[in-house]
Amino acid sequence: MLNKLIISIVLSLSLNVSAFFPSLDSFPKFPELPKIGDFDPQSLQKYYNKFTDTKPDLERENRMIGEIEDAVMDGDVEYLPLANDQEVFSIFMETEAEAPKGGVIVLHSRGYHANWDSVIKPLRVGLASKGWHTLSVQMPVLDKNATYYDYVPIMPFSHERIEAAIDFYKARGIDNIILISHGCGAHMSMSYFDKYGDDKINAYVGIGMGAT
Repeated sequence: MLNKLIISIVLSLSLNVSAFFPSLDSFPKFPELPKIGDFDPQSLQKYYNKFTDTKPDLERENRMIGEIEDAVMDGDVEYLPLANDQEVFSIFMETEAEAPKGGVIVLHSRGYHANWDSVIKPLRVGLASKGWHTLSVQMPVLDKNATYYDYVPIMPFSHERIEAAIDFYKARGIDNIILISHGCGAHMSMSYFDKYGDDKINAYVGIGMGAT
């Protein structure tokens, strides 16, 4: 099923892509939700898209990168610049097409990495064969036992990484930019759109957006 989904996305992106983004102001306001045991959903609404005391696990992220960096065979490792002299691991694969269609940013799901074999690598390699440059970006991670709700407070840390990926393409004169994200990466994309809008992205594809 997943392979069929990936193939359908690849085929659709081999054509011209356009997307409609509804106005963020048009989304309904959600009613107050009851507590689920000790978990208070209102805390997510109150602090959504705001930096809190919860920080990504950079040590685990660096360990993951150390395990995969030397194993990257398709594409080239790029470290995208962030604020405060920081940088983020990514994998850029340049299409061999004579007339590239544009650039795709690929974001992985919760707890995985930018070269994940099951979804991310097939996407970034497959789309490059269809005429798209691809850039798979490492997203913030937490402890391997962290839940989706643990990840919500660190979603703002993804914004800078998405922006760095956009700047990477813009610096190369690539303006037709598509964002594809999977699982929690899709929620991080929505968090970015909620904060900064969608004017820098030409189209968006979400995979497994209901996953938590």
